[in-house]
Amino acid sequence: MDATQPVDVILKEWRRLTGAEAEAIQLGAWESLAKHQADKLTLQPVLNAAMELFRVRFVDSSPEIHSLRDEFKRLVALEEENSQLLVSQKKALQESKNSLQQSTLNLRRVHHSYSSRPQPAWHSYS
Repeated sequence: MDATQPVDVILKEWRRLTGAEAEAIQLGAWESLAKHQADKLTLQPVLNAAMELFRVRFVDSSPEIHSLRDEFKRLVALEEENSQLLVSQKKALQESKNSLQQSTLNLRRVHHSYSSRPQPAWHSYS
């Protein structure tokens, strides 16, 4: 994509990537999430340049500007949803990690309790 494309086309791609991010977060597909975030990082300067061209063409009170602001608000809301989803996934993964660590500790204690200890060489006198 380049800055000569209409802003709405670039925003549509951003919205698609944001949806793909949400799906990746829900599935725990962290490599896929990283790819989508990298794609958005690449798209950001293109969007910024397209916005500059857009501002030159339209005045602040035009319906196009209002429509664009509404789309930005929707995208910000989607980004916030993804952020909350990521926080909840992180919390669930942390709880799972803590549970596994506690299980490991319990297994070590059980193993220590029931394992045979080596007998000392001199365990009785005659």
